[in-house]
Formats: sequence, C-alpha cells, structure tokens
Amino acid sequence: MAREMLRGSILVEAGYVDESSLAAAVRSVERGGALPELLYDTLAVERGLRSVLGAGVTCW
Repeated sequence: MAREMLRGSILVEAGYVDESSLAAAVRSVERGGALPELLYDTLAVERGLRSVLGAGVTCW
C-alpha cells in the first residue's frame, strides 16, 4: 500500500505527507528494512480516506 501511495496519495497531494520521505521509506522497506511505526498510522489514515471518498480517488 505504501508503494501505491507513491502513485497517488490523498495525504501527499494535500501536503500532509512528504512524497520524497515516503519514497525513501518505501525503498528502505523494499531493501529489507523495517516499516517505520509512523508509516502504519499514515497508511491507516490514507486507507480510511480512500474508503470514505471512493476507491478510485487519487486526488482531492
């Protein structure tokens, strides 16, 4: 889901999440690193917004 957020995140587009920091976290996880705890909350909020606004939403 974090990789999916790089293609169109409500939180990134609204300015709440820094896209370059998110991309760095995704690259780290793909190399075997641990997912930062704060990213779990970010993913939960993103998923909640998408469910409320509709599955196909990629921006405001």
